[in-house]
Amino acid sequence: MQTEIISTQKIPGAVKSFLAIAAYRAQKEESEVHQNAILDVLRRAAIDDSFRKELFFSGSKALEQYELTGQEKAALISGDIQFIEKMTGTLTPSQKSPLLHRLEAEVW
Repeated sequence: MQTEIISTQKIPGAVKSFLAIAAYRAQKEESEVHQNAILDVLRRAAIDDSFRKELFFSGSKALEQYELTGQEKAALISGDIQFIEKMTGTLTPSQKSPLLHRLEAEVW
């Protein structure tokens, strides 16, 4: 096996590349965590009437246990299907159901 010797001039570029890859991976992992949290909220709201009511009436308090950004919380609370689908991909009818209930509600 042939070993390539890296000159000291190449080290800063290699470190920059490594750090860029590490940052990308961390951001991707964080995005997946948030995507899963959004889908967990929607699943729970679809089957748990008391949680759905808490989400509608208490807003972000109902979402404290989930790792979500302020913008993600606002989208879930307001029923912003377009934003949520940008984050998660196309939602199933079951996943959309709690959001549609929110949009149909007269409580604002």
